[in-house]
Amino acid sequence: MLIVRSGSLMGMGNPLLDVSAEVGQEILDKYSVKLDDAILAEEKHMPLYQE
Repeated sequence: MLIVRSGSLMGMGNPLLDVSAEVGQEILDKYSVKLDDAILAEEKHMPLYQE
């Protein structure tokens, strides 16, 4: 039997990594991402972690 408590978090599948940052439109354009969107990181996004 599964007991779910208030405030519990359960995740399945791929691990998630949320990154929040204040960036300009030029960074969004450079890495082809949209504002308020979610993506699966690809090889082309890896340099973004260094910026």
